[in-house]
This record gives sequence, C-alpha cells and structure tokens, in this order.
Amino acid sequence: MNLYAGSQCRAPGYDQHVRIDYVIDGDTISLENGDRVRLIGIDTPEIGSDGQAHQQGALAARHYLEDLLRLEVKYPIVYGVERHDHFGRSLAHLFLPTGENVQALLLKHGFGTSLTIPPNLGFLECYQQLSRQARASRRGIWGLRQYQTIKVTELSGMERGYRIIEGPIVAIGKSRSSIWLKLENNFAIRIRRGDLEYFHGLQFSNLKGMRIQARGLLYKRNKQLRLRLRHKVDLRILTTPQGTS
Repeated sequence: MNLYAGSQCRAPGYDQHVRIDYVIDGDTISLENGDRVRLIGIDTPEIGSDGQAHQQGALAARHYLEDLLRLEVKYPIVYGVERHDHFGRSLAHLFLPTGENVQALLLKHGFGTSLTIPPNLGFLECYQQLSRQARASRRGIWGLRQYQTIKVTELSGMERGYRIIEGPIVAIGKSRSSIWLKLENNFAIRIRRGDLEYFHGLQFSNLKGMRIQARGLLYKRNKQLRLRLRHKVDLRILTTPQGTS
C-alpha cells in the first residue's frame, strides 16, 4: 500500500507557501523562518521530553511526516480562523505541492486522531470520516489499547491523553461558565458556555440516563477526571433513558 497517495480534503486555494526546517512531531513542524506550525484537526501521540518516554505511535507519526516532507520544497498552507494557539504557534492545514492534504494522509493511515477545536473547523467532516475509517480498520494507533473504548467504571483516575469513554449520564450540572455531564466513577464532561453554539440542536437537559460515548483529551482537576468537549461531533448518544423509545 502506498502511504503517500490517495488523500482527500483538498483546498480551493492557499494562504501562503512555506519551507519546512524540521519536523517536531507528528502534528507540529518548524518552518525555515523559525515559526512553528501546529497542524489543525489532528492529534498525534506525544514525543517524550524531559526524560519522559515517547507515547506509543509518536515516533511512527514523526517518521512518516519526515519521510513525506522535503526541506527544499515549498508547501502550501491554509491558516485557521484562529491563526495562533496559546503557545504562539501558527495553526494551519498543510498540503503537498500536488494538493494532497497532509492531515488527511496522517488520519487515513492511523498516525493520529481527529481533533475538533472551534473555531478552526475547516475540513471537519472529511477529517472525521478518515479517522472513523482508520479506526474501523484498526490502522496504526487504532490497534493500540489506549485508543479502544473504555467504560467509565473501568477508569483508574490515572489516565491522561486521548481516550474514548463510554457510560451513562447520571446527572446534569450547570455553573456560570459551563454545562457538566456527570458520569459514574467521579468522571465529568465539561462543555463551556462559549462552545454551546457548536452543540446546536442538542438538549442537555434530556441527556440524563442516556448512555453516551465521548472522545477527547482527559485531564484531572480538583481530584476529578474530566474531558472537555468542544463540538458535538465528539459526543455519541448510544441509548435513550430506560422506559423511553
């Protein structure tokens, strides 16, 4: 199988052409001018730093990107609506000179997961589709234990990074800044009110008792394991409350 052909998610035009200096990891590159670019719509396993071990799949993703890109070539990019992240990195979609979408290639072959962070939603449906196909075929990282669905009752509380969590919603909470979907095992899903526009049509008050599947990056706050959802594409409703159709 040719890992460097057959991507989708092409752009009608580009914002700029850039030269690559080196590949930092599977979703971050450094440009010839010193700027760093975080690839939008994808998350690859982390390269270890400060003595920490590499996450499984991290080196494979970086090596793939290194093999794909050439230093002497100019590559077209399309910037996100939000052009920089809080680290000061540029946020962009990267393309080969042929028009092939680099994020799409990474997703198609299982080197990373789709990552949805509004307002940068370009190619959202295409990236989601490629990620689902890779997951269904268990390509790359999708064959690793970390990327398999885990029941919320099986969480130890030590998990971090990307996870797919499944379980029933036992309560709905509200605070000044957020909506909280509370599951068993002291696990909570946070939706900030500023992101509610990306959950159009979803009535949170009706979700109590429903079994759901949520995917994203886990973190711990106030002794509670949490997942922040930014868009409804990362939330699947699996069942309705008992006694309803």
